[in-house]
Amino acid sequence: MKIFGEHQENTIRQLQDVASRADRVALMADGHVGYVMPIGGVAGYRDRVSVVGVGFDIGCGNCAIRTDLRVGDVTRGLELDEIRRNPHRLISDRRANRAADELQSTISFGIGRKNEADDAPVDHPLFIDPAWYAIPNTGGYRDTLREKARRQLGTVGSGNHYVDVFADETGAVWVGVHFGSRGFGHTVASDFLSLSQGGRWGERAREKEVLLDVRDGIGHDYWQLMELAGRYAYAGREWVARKVVELLGGTEQEIVHNHHNFAWRETHLSPEGEPVEYVVVRKGATPAFPGQKGFVGGSMGDDAVIIAGAAAPEGSELAALQRDALFTGVARVVCEEKHMGSRAVVVVCRDEAAARRRFGVEGEGIGIVYTRTGRRFFTDAALEAEVLTTVGGAIGAAGLWEELETDWVVLDCELMPWSAKAQELVRDQYAAVGAAARGALDEAVAVLERAAGRGTPVGELLARHHERRRLVEAYAAAYRRYCWPVESMADLRLAPFHLLATEGAVHAGRDHLWHLEMISRIRSAADGLLFLTGHRVVELDDAASEAAATAWWEEMTEAGGEGMVVKPLEFVANGRRGLVQPAVKCRGREYLRIIYGPEYTDPANLERLRQRGLGAKRSLALREFALGIEALERFVRGEPLRRVHECVFGVLAMESEPVDPRL
Repeated sequence: MKIFGEHQENTIRQLQDVASRADRVALMADGHVGYVMPIGGVAGYRDRVSVVGVGFDIGCGNCAIRTDLRVGDVTRGLELDEIRRNPHRLISDRRANRAADELQSTISFGIGRKNEADDAPVDHPLFIDPAWYAIPNTGGYRDTLREKARRQLGTVGSGNHYVDVFADETGAVWVGVHFGSRGFGHTVASDFLSLSQGGRWGERAREKEVLLDVRDGIGHDYWQLMELAGRYAYAGREWVARKVVELLGGTEQEIVHNHHNFAWRETHLSPEGEPVEYVVVRKGATPAFPGQKGFVGGSMGDDAVIIAGAAAPEGSELAALQRDALFTGVARVVCEEKHMGSRAVVVVCRDEAAARRRFGVEGEGIGIVYTRTGRRFFTDAALEAEVLTTVGGAIGAAGLWEELETDWVVLDCELMPWSAKAQELVRDQYAAVGAAARGALDEAVAVLERAAGRGTPVGELLARHHERRRLVEAYAAAYRRYCWPVESMADLRLAPFHLLATEGAVHAGRDHLWHLEMISRIRSAADGLLFLTGHRVVELDDAASEAAATAWWEEMTEAGGEGMVVKPLEFVANGRRGLVQPAVKCRGREYLRIIYGPEYTDPANLERLRQRGLGAKRSLALREFALGIEALERFVRGEPLRRVHECVFGVLAMESEPVDPRL
């Protein structure tokens, strides 16, 4: 039992009661008495979860967005120091009051309210999650609860739940929200308290400690619905926070988001020093692992704060506790070579009869190659047919038609060279920038050299322009490396990295090593067109493993490679904050000149890049990933095409947001 700070005796007694049933417990410094479990309490169990520990407001938490606005942008030009000296200036500011009135009229506050905004997220993918089917539909119970949840998604509720607009010490404006899973989460908690005490769905039961085994029965169902309620709370908070940013006329720069009433599966060291998976329940406690940001809301008397978990000094008691939490998220990742090509999705059938049977196409060959946005990759039908025949033959030679019991396959690939699809982009954007910069800088250098010859003190300026010209040459060399003429299939390189789907299966449940093994078997039967994706598996608690992967990346990028993609070993992975980013690109120094420009390595430019907010981009990636998997699963299940297209159009709609696809 670990206790931070000093507490009242009744709070300690409550923690001791929890400790009598839990394997590990802790109490945070601001803890106080709660229902059954102290607020600020943390408890770890082996394969069990506490329903009242998670609480009735499953997934209650905080979300904060840093905007590009300053205090003067949301007031009539007031500065932060003015407001600090005289808070009445803000209270009487007409612009700030108009913003508050608009916020209150747009966002739904209070018990039983529903989201009546025109863009309310009523069609969120949450509402088609399989976890709903753990709830019986006797008398329409499931449908009624789902409809209630649909209406309330994006509403704030009452009590201590709120929307806050605040400024940090630099004067940047933040939007913060605090609420949970609304009536949906409360119903889930109430029902499972009833079920665990012999009651039925829809009945109320006494509030007492109930521990459910998460491996089977009602414990398994509770866990699925608890996680769904957590995703529901996340979606609601992000919708409200982003809506307020929109009302203020700002743009999201950074998002900080966390539950503080929830349960996570985490691996920690046992008292015997062995890694053990615990179900960790946090009740009013904000996760703060080293480097993890969190938002702790304020009150009428206290400021809201953005916190970040700090690494403790080596040798301290806290450092030992942090080592106890080595595996709180993802334990292993796979680093895959990033090929500099164009994304290609290859759909190939065993023969034309299979294409006709499964895809309803006739006389169009055995498949198609799509671009990232769903357009046909090849304009040359004969070249496409040759590629598909080669890939299909390799699948057959590897014995995968029979092994996977399928007559069609969907592969996720990179097709090289980059110029095969991006020729116009290379010519009109990259080559044009390089040519214009070289022409201008050559002339500028010539003028400066003549001036220097006349004795004019321009040495520093001349050196700077020589350096700028060198950087432009490096920029041109970076994109030229990935371009070559394509006259036949012999000039193409196809590097598959995911075997996405086959008849009856979407392979999101297989880890990345399985995918790479399948690709290796296909490639061995079609040497020439198909390329392997080099990879390394990294143990995140092993410094030597990390160092080896870093050295591999440095060697690869110094030789002209683009970089690598880092992925959790599991195709779909959950960490301490829910779904983990499916992949993170780690590009090399020279390749990044293509993205950020010739002079991005200037220290001032690097500092500006480090200040970018990536929250919106990360959120977009997760949403598109989830919709992509959902679309595949609907197709594999044989649902109507319109149902598949719902997900596809969702992805395309999100792609219209101002996020540079090159990143």
